[in-house]
Amino acid sequence: SGFYPEEGKNLAKRRDNKDTGGGNFLNWSYAWPMNRRILYNRASADPSGKPWSKEKAVIWWDAKQKLWVGTDVPDFKPITAPNE
Repeated sequence: SGFYPEEGKNLAKRRDNKDTGGGNFLNWSYAWPMNRRILYNRASADPSGKPWSKEKAVIWWDAKQKLWVGTDVPDFKPITAPNE
């Protein structure tokens, strides 16, 4: 903190700063391995894979794709179905 780059050399502006939801700015700021933002993010969905809260949804099961999708990287195999 307190660091200011030379004029015109702010390399951070090259990064994707898009908020993907829940304050998750993928490819920006601190992340766990694999660009994951929340550890144990499977807990954000009920046993069937549906988010507990639509406003706070992080990951959820997409039955058509047979894949966990959302605004964070699952902290388990993304093809693991909710009932497994």
